[in-house]
Amino acid sequence: MRRKRNLSGWLAIVGFGLFATGLVGTGPVETATPLRADGLVYQLPEDGTWVRYKATMTFSSGGKVGEVTGTVTISSVGKRTTEDQGPCRWIEISSELSDGKAKQVSVGKFLIPETALVKGHNPRNFIVKAWGKDAAGVKEEGELPEDVGSMLDMLFHGPLDNSKPISEATVKTKLGELKAAGVSGTRTRELGSATETMQLTVAARNHEKVPFGVLDYATKYVVKGGAAAQEGTMRLIYDDSGDKAVSKMPEQD
Repeated sequence: MRRKRNLSGWLAIVGFGLFATGLVGTGPVETATPLRADGLVYQLPEDGTWVRYKATMTFSSGGKVGEVTGTVTISSVGKRTTEDQGPCRWIEISSELSDGKAKQVSVGKFLIPETALVKGHNPRNFIVKAWGKDAAGVKEEGELPEDVGSMLDMLFHGPLDNSKPISEATVKTKLGELKAAGVSGTRTRELGSATETMQLTVAARNHEKVPFGVLDYATKYVVKGGAAAQEGTMRLIYDDSGDKAVSKMPEQD
């Protein structure tokens, strides 16, 4: 299930933040495998696992600027085997963000083959079924809330173009001190028309002890060719994780 989406929803409302925070290192790092960063899904943990990130986001659209803070959580909330795709997982991504005046909560729930939920693949291209929930209620597939669809474009993607290594750094977490290298690169996606594109610059540090494999994730986006120029940044930093994840949309299964 692939969709071209305008970014006037989630990005324009809540933005994305703090790319220029020192995540991208300058020194080389040795690696025996291809350099890859695949959004917030780099490896697949046991079902029931969840990971929460502290989020800081900013945006600029049509002369308006804004900043929000909060959390983004990714969870594995169920399994299903389909005839065409085999074993699949229900992956749920939820965000709770505030600009200090109002709070916005968005949830996306996606049935994705397990084979697509590892590095080197773009889960966005293999979604079997999808649900979205925001302040307006729950919607399915082609009627997904705009903010949920835009969230997918930013957080699900395949290997990056023009990839470069990020030098190893030690990060203090609730899991202990983790030494993590990473990769930066770019990604371009066509949106609502042949002329409208979203250009991403992404930097991520990965560690196997973190569920889904992502310790620190930052992206800068620029939208060109649309009715209004849009740009912004996002920074997600590992906060906490655990098991016994509970779906925020349990009836959508």
